[in-house]
Amino acid sequence: MMLLTMGGAAFAQTAADKPASLETVVVTGQRAALQSAQKIKQNAEEIVDSVVAEEAGKLPDKSITEVLQRVVGVIIDRNKSRGDPEHFSVEGSGISVRGLSWGSSLLNGRESFSAGWPGRELSWGDVPPELMAGVDVYKNPSSEIIEGGVSGTVNLRTAMPFDFKGTKAYLSVGNNYTQRSGKHSPNVSGLYTTQWNTDIGRVGVLVDLSYNHSSFQNESIQLDAYYPRTNLIPGKTAWAPKSASFRNNTGDNERAGFYGALQWKKDGMDSSLTYFMSGARETGSEQGFYTGTENAYKSTIENATYDANNVLTSGTYKYLTGAGANTSALGGLGLQITRGWNQSKSQTNELAWNFKWAVNDRWLLQNDLQWVHAKNDSVGRNMQLGTFVPSMSIDVQGKSPVRIGFDQTSADHLADSKNYYWNLVMPGASKADADLYAWKVDARYRFEDHPILRDIRVGVRTTYRVARHYEATGNGWTSIAEPWSVRPNITPGVMPPDDGSWQSRGSFAYMNDPRYQGVPVETFNFGNFYGGKVGKMPNIVMPTIGAVRDYPNAYKTLYNDYRYQQCLDGYALYKVNKSPCKLSDYENKFQELVYNNDPSKTSTHSEQTNAVYATLRFGFDDLKFPIEGNVGVRAVLTSDVSHGYSVFQTEYSPTTPAHLPRFDLTEPLDVRNQFVKVLPSLNLKMNFTDRLQARLAMAQSMNRPGFNQLGEYIKLWQDYNTEKQTVSYRGENSGNVKLKPITANSYDLALEWYPRDGQSLTATAFHKDVKDVIMNVAYSRTYNSEAGNPQIFPITGPDNVAKAKVSGIEVAGMTYLDKLPFLDGVLPEWAKGIGVSANYTYINAKQTLYKQIYNPYCDAGKALTNGTLHLFGCDTNGLPFNDLPLPYMAKNAYNLVFMYDRGPLSARLAYNWHSRILQAIDANGTRGEDATSADPARAGAQDVGWGLPTWQEAFGQWDAGVNYKISDKLGVSLNVTNLNNVIVRQTQQQHIGTMGRAWFYPGRSYSMSARYEF
Repeated sequence: MMLLTMGGAAFAQTAADKPASLETVVVTGQRAALQSAQKIKQNAEEIVDSVVAEEAGKLPDKSITEVLQRVVGVIIDRNKSRGDPEHFSVEGSGISVRGLSWGSSLLNGRESFSAGWPGRELSWGDVPPELMAGVDVYKNPSSEIIEGGVSGTVNLRTAMPFDFKGTKAYLSVGNNYTQRSGKHSPNVSGLYTTQWNTDIGRVGVLVDLSYNHSSFQNESIQLDAYYPRTNLIPGKTAWAPKSASFRNNTGDNERAGFYGALQWKKDGMDSSLTYFMSGARETGSEQGFYTGTENAYKSTIENATYDANNVLTSGTYKYLTGAGANTSALGGLGLQITRGWNQSKSQTNELAWNFKWAVNDRWLLQNDLQWVHAKNDSVGRNMQLGTFVPSMSIDVQGKSPVRIGFDQTSADHLADSKNYYWNLVMPGASKADADLYAWKVDARYRFEDHPILRDIRVGVRTTYRVARHYEATGNGWTSIAEPWSVRPNITPGVMPPDDGSWQSRGSFAYMNDPRYQGVPVETFNFGNFYGGKVGKMPNIVMPTIGAVRDYPNAYKTLYNDYRYQQCLDGYALYKVNKSPCKLSDYENKFQELVYNNDPSKTSTHSEQTNAVYATLRFGFDDLKFPIEGNVGVRAVLTSDVSHGYSVFQTEYSPTTPAHLPRFDLTEPLDVRNQFVKVLPSLNLKMNFTDRLQARLAMAQSMNRPGFNQLGEYIKLWQDYNTEKQTVSYRGENSGNVKLKPITANSYDLALEWYPRDGQSLTATAFHKDVKDVIMNVAYSRTYNSEAGNPQIFPITGPDNVAKAKVSGIEVAGMTYLDKLPFLDGVLPEWAKGIGVSANYTYINAKQTLYKQIYNPYCDAGKALTNGTLHLFGCDTNGLPFNDLPLPYMAKNAYNLVFMYDRGPLSARLAYNWHSRILQAIDANGTRGEDATSADPARAGAQDVGWGLPTWQEAFGQWDAGVNYKISDKLGVSLNVTNLNNVIVRQTQQQHIGTMGRAWFYPGRSYSMSARYEF
């Protein structure tokens, strides 16, 4: 392929920029690609690591995230989305550079992004790697590079027509196979480029296409949080998980891309027009078995075994309740059986025009225009059944996946549809779009014959961006099993006697009742779940996937007909003197989810930036050890406007007590913010020899808050507990437009040795002082009721609350055996193709709050007044955690690659490993409001808000690839991902230790392709 090499960001793809690093080099094969990446690093003025394609359209991994994980200092997190550790993704959703996740993404030196929240970076999984010529990771960039990367800046590079000598074309077709799903799917890519010499100048055209379809099946088994129990071991406190769950997620990913370029050159003028489109679509389903047990303290555990710390290691769970209206609810563990279907589509489009004019030997001018339009659209459909299983066994042995078991009675119970009732539905829809308009003008003046000064570069850049996020209006989450909603009409303020569980008092929509059989269900077989590693899962009754997708018809039946019938059943159960059930309250009340420009469902954020920069390049060539480098400054003015909304979420009903204050707090919000940042930078390189050099880099960088953190959208609730007859208030603010950007002062010191071409050994020490880290905290705002009385609402939302120090080292090396002098003349011919590449990263970081929070005990409810919960988490024993590392930071990480290149054969065996990383705090599935209070003044209370830190434990994965050239034009390849069939372990941090939370089993995947060059 032709390597599109790098230059300064302000003059990206400019042949007149850095001659050494902008040289067009013909490279073929894995060895030449590594050598080209080495040259980029060696010749660059900044600290940068690169990956280049072996041939046009042939990066060494199947996704951009997997490409980036091979770069020293970079790791990927394997979630579908950040902040959602419950859903695993083989390819991952984000990257961290040197332990920090506040990066920026560029496409050919221009800013690029995906729509949605946070909307600052590209969604790496959406970008087809087949369109890329290379990827550069800037660790400490100069002032020419667009601001935004505190952790680092990733620049994706595509090819231009003049990067090739003439006409070139290839076509690649292949097949993907996923082991766990057993599905095959196609992939295809192709490129064509040519050029002509005409009367108007040299003209070139390039077209690049890619399509990749892959399936996935991820199976997971999960434990709930461990609770302190005083009713299991007489006289002692034992710890036992509330329950256990399992699920499988299946689906298909499609990734498509198009890139086209027109290029013209004549008499020192060079112009290009490019269009880039990347899009992705994921369609998936989830089949889940979740605990629905209401009270974590009231289950009985038979045949229990405990470790030395009284932590449960195995036992059979039961939940005994009193007699209920339905015989199937006489007792048992409450379970929720969920079936969901979802589809998400995203697309990023960029149209860019660039014109460069070398006026003379000294002056170079450049004009660049860019428009980016990004969008995404997501829909989710979910139905849930409920049941009460007689018993369930849980067996936890060390780090092995938890084993869940059911005796024959329980298995028969779960396979019988008459033991299930309709619980709830959760349809949802959201979409987002964003536009960026950017214009920049640059000039470079070259100093001729000056002993020190080489050139000065100046430029201005102005942008306008608008980002919009929409939530569909209509009926979303809705309970179907709600006969208890009529209970307050029995005797106001007097509840039926509690026999241990409200479920036993309900008359649910059971499947054996013909009135609740209009929406189809089926018995689902999990098959060879987890490859048999955790035992055989029982057959479960759940809605058919056809019913789940039958929107709005099936949902309308559940929402209107079933809920009305449930009200009648509740009336009959509770002997209400006057029926509160009115057909008119339910008939035709279902509202389909639609986008109707409801301002309370729309968040719009606009941002304007104006930047100026100057960079002076210099060199001291007459020194014993020559020094070259650049010094510069970038000044940026950012203006933000958030168009949001405040919404009172609680809906009043006829059963709401009359004495409660009423609120009407729905109103639009328009909030503005503006700030200026001056970002200096210095990059120095000292050449001891042509092969040995040292670097010093210092810079200040900034990362603007994500649009999810800037968009003001305040939700307020008034919660009334009908059983305790208490009222509480709470609020959430999704954003804060007054947030400051995260900034960092970065320092790098590097030593690099390149003994021969294709051989290197480098080491870099780095340090970052980070300020204004953003986290969720708690604060209060006062709102007046309709009667004019003030009420304080505790609210959670993002704020700049911390600083951090991050230090570390990066070590990397690469060689082929024939490059080692002591093996000259010794190696047999076949062994000369053996090579090895390795890198290692160590990071040590410390995070400090600006305002130290000391709260010895976690508070009741959602603990909105306690910042400890949202910053560090609270345990189920009511005690807070006090210190946690930065999210997504791995203390240790390394890559090891064994390579072979000889003749027509090229092969690679790669291992990627990193230590444990913190994924989230207080995330879905690891939070609640029923922790035991540790406050002696509230001893025994089980109403404390808790949230556990969630970790992905250390793991390593082997991947392999083989390429074989059948002829000069035809080649075939085979790639295997997760060769060692690793199981990814997730844990939850508690005061009793690191407890298992979830085990993900994605299995292997294979890809085979054939490539023909024309």
